[in-house]
Amino acid sequence: MSEIFLVFFAACLANNLVLDYLLGLGPTLAVSRSIEAARELSLCLLVLVPLTTLSTHLLNEFVLIPFKLEYIQTLAFIVCITFEILLLENLLRKKLPILHQRIAVFFPLLLVNTSLLGIALIDTLVNEGLLVCIYYSLGAALGFALLVIPLSALRERIEYADVPFPFRGPSILLMTLGIISMAFSGFSGFS
Repeated sequence: MSEIFLVFFAACLANNLVLDYLLGLGPTLAVSRSIEAARELSLCLLVLVPLTTLSTHLLNEFVLIPFKLEYIQTLAFIVCITFEILLLENLLRKKLPILHQRIAVFFPLLLVNTSLLGIALIDTLVNEGLLVCIYYSLGAALGFALLVIPLSALRERIEYADVPFPFRGPSILLMTLGIISMAFSGFSGFS
């Protein structure tokens, strides 16, 4: 049980997908403009990342490996993830239209989110079983939330701060990400 907690903790803090692997950097920069958007995307990923990782793990274990189709693994994962996102969008549109209206703006962003594919591919490299896969994906999604929500709060404060002209815009944002990355690297001894 302590091994599973360490996997969760490492995925959440020590091996943050955005800061260590640069996966999901686009959505991080796109949604960190407001705390509300960051919170909603984080909640979407907390649901979607474990589902897609579970399905790609099962696809790999029961279809790709037994039929010796590992060479189309990336393509199969992209199709599987895209299918799940579109299925979830249609399901929400029909069953929970109010929730769908609220998060509909994130579905195109989720379709191009590299962290979903990255987590699936990292899972196949590590290949430590289904339970570890689920805990790793939950930790990675929570790690995304722990990065993007404080980053959005910092971006809102930076908008009203007196930032020198050469550092305005993307420069101060990337410097802020670098400082946050240094803070997260303090957890690297736990991985």
